[in-house]
Amino acid sequence: MDRPVPVFMCVLIALLCFGSIAWAEGNIYSGPWEVHPYFRVGQKYDDNIFLEPDADGDFITFGTAGLGVRAEIKEHMFEFDYHMDLLGFWDNSDQSTDDHSVLALVDLNSPTGFGLEFEDRFKLTSDPPDTEKSGREERTRNIANLVGSYGREKFLVEIGYSNVLDDYETEQFLDRVEQIVTLTPHYRFSPKTSLFLEYNFGWIDYDEDVNSDGDYHQIRAGVQGQLSARLTGTVKAGYQLRDYDQGAKKDFDGSVIYADLVERFSELTELKVFGDLAVNESNFEPNNYYRLGRIGVGVNRQLGHKLELNFEGFYQQNDYPDESTVGARTAKRLDDIYSAEIGLDYYLQEWVALGASYLRRERSSNLDAFDYENNVFFVNAYFSF
Repeated sequence: MDRPVPVFMCVLIALLCFGSIAWAEGNIYSGPWEVHPYFRVGQKYDDNIFLEPDADGDFITFGTAGLGVRAEIKEHMFEFDYHMDLLGFWDNSDQSTDDHSVLALVDLNSPTGFGLEFEDRFKLTSDPPDTEKSGREERTRNIANLVGSYGREKFLVEIGYSNVLDDYETEQFLDRVEQIVTLTPHYRFSPKTSLFLEYNFGWIDYDEDVNSDGDYHQIRAGVQGQLSARLTGTVKAGYQLRDYDQGAKKDFDGSVIYADLVERFSELTELKVFGDLAVNESNFEPNNYYRLGRIGVGVNRQLGHKLELNFEGFYQQNDYPDESTVGARTAKRLDDIYSAEIGLDYYLQEWVALGASYLRRERSSNLDAFDYENNVFFVNAYFSF
């Protein structure tokens, strides 16, 4: 896979040539458009860069150059963000890379109640894609969502289509496309809160026959919006039926749950609680999926005018349905994953911040070959205009 040519400078030049641009504190304006260039430089030490039982550590110098653009025009919203990450490994120079991320969003709304939203998220990276795969592997993921809606007073109906593309540089047996069609009727029982019923039909197509193609039906009911005076978020629960084309592959049926809640205690303190009970695709033979259960918490605390403390941690369990033999051990694989990160940011100005953080990750499996421990230390400087 060829790396795309970075477009950051091209986009920046085009925006600077568009209309009359006025500088203001913290951003650039061109008519209704807000333009936000941002940069980050830093250093980190990672004591297990491949997330393996035998740790291989390295110092990594990194830099980020990004550009965010946003506009609200009448009932419509437009947003674009691009950033490029440069990573230089000191000892493992073959792992040095440049990653690219793009977000494009168009949200169109009519006074008659019709709406249309398109969102595309592109990422080119070498980071592991999930908690099962730990090796560094260059890959592309593109997620495109299209949602049409119609709402009047207390009722809203949404019809959506999602396309998830995964493209790997060397592990091409993981290349796949997942497509999802969604129907979601909402009932708004208060100005900022609604009940909803969500139905998904999805189908998965792998480029190669190593993994099984399949499809699934999923239905969940939930509530979202302003749940109390200071609590916002989404909670939904339901059931999924997943059917694989290869007869030897075990199908899945079971409950699915999702929660993402934020409690705003004050202007200075915010608490986030999140959780999942879901199913993920797997390439760990002979399994085609694993059962995922996760619960986590995040805290954001302002310490005066210039200091900000952030913490996020979660516990996750990956449960595999079929027995596998690794070394001398035969068992159904069961992984316990722990992650916790704490960071402190100091704002010299509204647009300049210095930061330091520590990340601890651990995977403990009943098959010892998949155990690892990981500690990462960061320091960085961030500039946003």
